[in-house]
Amino acid sequence: MSAARVLGIATVAAVGLACTPTPTELEQERRSRLPDSAFATSEDPIEPIPTRTGADPRKVALGRALFSDPILSGNGSTSCASCHVLSEAGIVAGEARSTHPRDDTGPYNVPTVFNVAFNARFNWTGRFATLEDHLRALLLNPEVMDAGTWEELLPRVRRKYERRFVEAGYPSVSEATLIDAIVTFQRSLVTPNARFDRHLRSEEVLSEEELEGYEAFKSVGCISCHQGINVGGNVFQRFGVMEDAFEGRTVGRRDMGRFLLTGRPSDVHVFRVPSLRNVAVTAPYFHDGSARTLEDAITRMAAVQLGYVLPGPQVARIAAFLRTLTGEYEGVSVGESRR
Repeated sequence: MSAARVLGIATVAAVGLACTPTPTELEQERRSRLPDSAFATSEDPIEPIPTRTGADPRKVALGRALFSDPILSGNGSTSCASCHVLSEAGIVAGEARSTHPRDDTGPYNVPTVFNVAFNARFNWTGRFATLEDHLRALLLNPEVMDAGTWEELLPRVRRKYERRFVEAGYPSVSEATLIDAIVTFQRSLVTPNARFDRHLRSEEVLSEEELEGYEAFKSVGCISCHQGINVGGNVFQRFGVMEDAFEGRTVGRRDMGRFLLTGRPSDVHVFRVPSLRNVAVTAPYFHDGSARTLEDAITRMAAVQLGYVLPGPQVARIAAFLRTLTGEYEGVSVGESRR
């Protein structure tokens, strides 16, 4: 691969997080959940998802109830689970763009809520650095949950949940405790034991086609943006590095990417790279939901991001590898109800 191509596909925006653990703390955490053989390397830059989160089960249970309760919305009919259906891989099955209280069709395809704990930034433009800030904004956004003001929302929650908050170890219902309960639940939404994770832990042998797909995924350059524990979710990249990703259609506001935040010309069409965890069961794809199938997404990504026209068998092998990234939630394969 040429140096120019490597530079083109590996343009990354560094993301700083508050309270970042020290290298020693990170190493101790990794060793507590992974055998040495499963650590990410330059050859295998993906790590398996931990099988345990260590979250307080009382707060997880409370957060789960709140996540599914339309009491959080201003019109009393919309919950977080309306757009993130856990039995449908954390999305609304087949929905290209979100349906919001005041819109028939929202601007963006809704990413899965599973494994959000491992993302470095949140929402397609990376507007939010923490899950707490992301949730707070969505609750008050009139185009999403439309919860009203905190002075309107908190009394509704107190009337129904005050006792449960105390039982979960919180002093009372407040903005901080409401956000913490829901985010604690969101961070518990991990999907371990994907077949690829089991392969990394030397617990399962993948098929020849799947292994060839993984090697192709690395050799053509997909791994440059899709790596780490979430196989993505940790860098920004332009949509259309090698070719125009919007050729043949009108470019709208939602296609402008981080430019909407920064106003910098260099951020036009730049988005947060999504995680590929459970990608086989979270169609359609891209920020606008324009890729209907996994194979279509692979073909288009190879062309506009990497400059390759992949033959059908190569696409099929990469798709076979990506299907090994489907994990389990509460012991059941993610998206099982959709099959």
